Amino acid sequence: MGVEMNQLTDIKIKKISQKGRYPDGLGLFLNIGKTQNKNWTFKYTINYKTHEMGLGPYPLISLKDARNKRDKLRSDLAKGINPLEENRKLKIIKNQNLSFREIATQYIEEFKVEWKNPKHIQQWSNTLITYTYPIIGNLKTSDISTEHILKILKPIWTTKKETASRVRQRIERVMFYARAKDYYSGENPASLKGKLEFLLPKQNQMPKHHPAMDYKDLPSFMTELRKHRVNSSLALQLLILTACRTSEIIKAQWNEVNFNDRVWIIPKERTKTSIVHRVPLSEGSIYILHEMKLRRSSNYIFEGSIKGRHLSDNAMLTFLKRNFPNIGAVPHGFRSSFRDWAETRNAYSHRAMEYCLGHAVKNKTEAAYQRNDLLEQRKVILNHWNNYNIKDEHGV
Repeated sequence: MGVEMNQLTDIKIKKISQKGRYPDGLGLFLNIGKTQNKNWTFKYTINYKTHEMGLGPYPLISLKDARNKRDKLRSDLAKGINPLEENRKLKIIKNQNLSFREIATQYIEEFKVEWKNPKHIQQWSNTLITYTYPIIGNLKTSDISTEHILKILKPIWTTKKETASRVRQRIERVMFYARAKDYYSGENPASLKGKLEFLLPKQNQMPKHHPAMDYKDLPSFMTELRKHRVNSSLALQLLILTACRTSEIIKAQWNEVNFNDRVWIIPKERTKTSIVHRVPLSEGSIYILHEMKLRRSSNYIFEGSIKGRHLSDNAMLTFLKRNFPNIGAVPHGFRSSFRDWAETRNAYSHRAMEYCLGHAVKNKTEAAYQRNDLLEQRKVILNHWNNYNIKDEHGV
């Protein structure tokens, strides 16, 4: 249903509201969708194949403008020019003229959904702004050479090893992204293997460890820790007893805890592995949760100073520094204390200890056959860990 060929006028277009295609002649159509949005398209045939391309929305593109566009495209067709192919070529040329800064901004916007921590997005932007944009920010990716990358990296390669490695990796990813988008072709100038590894000295980077407490000192420390009844202290106690990560503890919610089964289920959205992590709850952990339940005023187990908000990222660390300034340990380090203790007992499987820490199986073949998270074995381990740390009859 529509109007007569070559009969479209602005008055008639404004009155049309029914969904459909309305021809104006010579391949020009007005298309009306379910929401009554109106768009122009041009339909044409070349090499026995029919194509249709959009010309823009009405009334932004008027009837007169749409006809002028159609006539221009028909003229191109008479010259053997395929409008859609020509648009594709023009788009490639335009994209090839994008600067590294523009492409990096595209990359961050497109992939930030994969990054759980907002700080990660900020770190990406900051390192590129600080180290790369002054040298290659305004260059097209096709103009970026290995010499440019060396100019960025050499001043920081041996003095700021971790930062330099991250800068190189981020440049490399942006460049691979640009190549995948056909913004340039050829080798990636930021690749380490086969290129920069022969042009930059080895960093000999030592692994960075979180300061940890000797597990032998933990029982006496826990005795002192239990004298503090503030939320940050109780959160730290639960972190030690469950061997969980800081973010998992401070963002814990009541609807994740099953008191009947004595299991805390951390959803995959909040785990480092993006896999649901079931945490067995020992007697000491249950005691802490019951105490926090008496203080409950929101769905967060450990509320911070702002009502309805969880403890801050640094709450437990600040508590440690203020009340135990001489121990030198940080919250994450207690995971190492647990692992050292577990290793010395020679009673637990490597896999069970890894699952206690919420680690994923690194070997893909091995992981494919391991569907069981060894919950029952881990209950035994964490109960032993609880009994090692807590000597009195009350649990906490």
